[in-house]
Amino acid sequence: MRISVLFAFLVFILGCGYHLVGTQRYEKTVSLSGKKVMVLPFANRVGEPEVESIFTRALVNELLKTGKIILTSSKEDADFIITGKVVGYNRETMSVDEKGDVLTYRLTMMVDVTVKDKRNKVVANYSGLSDYEDYPAYEDIERTKDAERAAVRSISQSIAQMLASLLI
Repeated sequence: MRISVLFAFLVFILGCGYHLVGTQRYEKTVSLSGKKVMVLPFANRVGEPEVESIFTRALVNELLKTGKIILTSSKEDADFIITGKVVGYNRETMSVDEKGDVLTYRLTMMVDVTVKDKRNKVVANYSGLSDYEDYPAYEDIERTKDAERAAVRSISQSIAQMLASLLI
């Protein structure tokens, strides 16, 4: 009896559209399969150098991997144009040792993406696409920066994969 009540409660909660904090559900509002698409360089609204370039490259690579979208570098040839900006970049301490030295950081990134048709009409808007990754802190500052940059690449790839799945 308890199991069936718990199951009914879970079905009710999940059916009502509740979801975990930090996760978002996006409707597939446009399919770019078989279309010519131009990806413009993303803007950097966070002040962290090069994150927009890393994300733009990751998105282009993920769209190429689908094999279903034709990328173009010409606005005139494009059926759709993808634009966006990196709007969140947050590094926080996750763990420290007994002396108070940082052991692990968590990096969270967030991007906003807009898809426009050739008449410049917005056909899809995905705001707040985000992901995070934990990375180690090292005594050597350069090594820690390298780990952070690797986290940026990993997060960018993850968000780009999420976006590509929404666009095909």
